[in-house]
Amino acid sequence: MNLDPADPTPLYHQLVLQYRQQILTGAMAIGTRLPGEEEMARIAGVSRITAKRALNELAGAGLVERTRGRGTIVTYAAPQGGMQADFDDLMQNLALIGASTEVDLLSRRELPGPPEIADALDLAKSTPVHEIIRRRRQDGRPFSHVAAYLPADLAQHITDDTLRHASFLSIFADLGVQVTSARQTLRAVLADRNLAEALNILPGAALLQITRILRDDARRPIQHLTVHYRADLYALTMDLNRDGRNGPFRVENRVNSDSMSQTGTSVK
Repeated sequence: MNLDPADPTPLYHQLVLQYRQQILTGAMAIGTRLPGEEEMARIAGVSRITAKRALNELAGAGLVERTRGRGTIVTYAAPQGGMQADFDDLMQNLALIGASTEVDLLSRRELPGPPEIADALDLAKSTPVHEIIRRRRQDGRPFSHVAAYLPADLAQHITDDTLRHASFLSIFADLGVQVTSARQTLRAVLADRNLAEALNILPGAALLQITRILRDDARRPIQHLTVHYRADLYALTMDLNRDGRNGPFRVENRVNSDSMSQTGTSVK
């Protein structure tokens, strides 16, 4: 357990977040016995009162059960085989996510493009863009939070009703826009209060953040997208292929096996 005394988050809640993440992702499977109060206090370097409060919080959340004589046992069964997003099939997997999840339109507005968004979309500073915030649900559970920015001349053709029912890929296809390339960046981040509320998780829970820029067949940026995925419901699979017998490994992202291929950074 890595607790940070300088963090304003109480130590007991830091413990809760760390154990919660291990339970939700299956690292601590159902039936696993957690350390007792004294052992947890020793491992984490906290008081027994702090350890006890953390265990009680986990029990209150329905993740563990505390019984005299047996200790604290994980009772939550993590979903098996979360949705996989393979780099070799980016577009196909985006389509799969769109087809297998439900979407909520949380907000939509036109605003002057923030500097980083305008730059990503090759627009002049403060050029109007549309900000579209959506949430996807899988089997009724919040799955991802999506913040999309589109040039105003493109977004004006997209209705709110369409945004409530269709994926961006199908929307672009219906508009006759051909997506020919995508560049994305992945990071591990912690949920702030707004994301936690939207995804029904605790603040500070681990999320996978993907920032993606899509371009059309004229190489024009048509969308800047930031997606936050719940780590307990989403995973990424990456294939590495070696260039020659002694060459470096390379990450190959075949967005479309017939016409597009992206090659990532060498892994030596």
